[in-house]
Amino acid sequence: MKKIYITLCLLLCVACGTASTNNSVLNEQLPQTDDNVTEVGNPLTEITGVAVKGPVSGAGVDVYRLFPNGSMGDIIGSTTTNEDGTYSISGDISGPVVITITGGSYIDEATGQVVENNSEYQLMTVLADISAESYVVVTPLTTIASARALALIKENFSELADTRMDASSDVLLLDEQQKTDLEAAYQNIAYYFGIDAIDLVRTGLVNFLLPDQEIDPAGVSALYGVVVAALSQIMLDFEVTPDQLMQVIKGIAADYSDGVFDNLDHGEFISFGMVDTFVVFTYLDQAIRGFLDGQENNTGLTYEDFNINIPPLGQQ
Repeated sequence: MKKIYITLCLLLCVACGTASTNNSVLNEQLPQTDDNVTEVGNPLTEITGVAVKGPVSGAGVDVYRLFPNGSMGDIIGSTTTNEDGTYSISGDISGPVVITITGGSYIDEATGQVVENNSEYQLMTVLADISAESYVVVTPLTTIASARALALIKENFSELADTRMDASSDVLLLDEQQKTDLEAAYQNIAYYFGIDAIDLVRTGLVNFLLPDQEIDPAGVSALYGVVVAALSQIMLDFEVTPDQLMQVIKGIAADYSDGVFDNLDHGEFISFGMVDTFVVFTYLDQAIRGFLDGQENNTGLTYEDFNINIPPLGQQ
């Protein structure tokens, strides 16, 4: 497998600060304090984050318990995303979880159209221990990686896992191999999309639709943002309506759940329509150029600001 290389001529970093509807990058870390406890003395987990395909507004955010056998349990936390896609959840929650984003709407980066999300298609991020996190991003790329992560967790489940408890909360924990598999799934998807230097779960994305931004060229958030925006550009280029993108993401996630990009889900053909896995990876570089040259890109960045080289899927 030939590694995808994308070298940035212009690296963009995340400016620290309070998240608001005018922030171009949402990557705030909550401070940890000794007062961060519940009435019964257990740690109070506080998570902020953002759901992006552009920023998803008014979406349901649900935190599900994740068991070591790969199954999802009850909802242990819920909220709704703000206009800029940000969310915040607090509670006496810990251990492995799946964060899902359902419904809501977003402004399609390639067309500027408002897209209402079909609740049938969810974005998601899987975490080995939510209490160890303070900022969690949910995007199409984390969704694709999460499908593989859940499959690996299930494949590597041992009945002995039932004895691994968090003494403070009676939460079933993932073993070290499952944690390694989880992180590897995210790293592999970042690698395949040419952004292997980026932590997909904990890195904010530049919103290319916002004008007059002060973008620090020392970070990586713009590259993450432009790759996600390019998915919308592919739909536009193939004359597929933006509302079908979530179905495509679901299909790619199912495709990669077995660890191989081949338009098959464990041997079963996946029906994507005109845009499938091969189309996405074949045209991703062209779509990045098209989006950066398009009218919806309000950052002033151009394709020439990046050194992008994405080989065909078969060379990965």
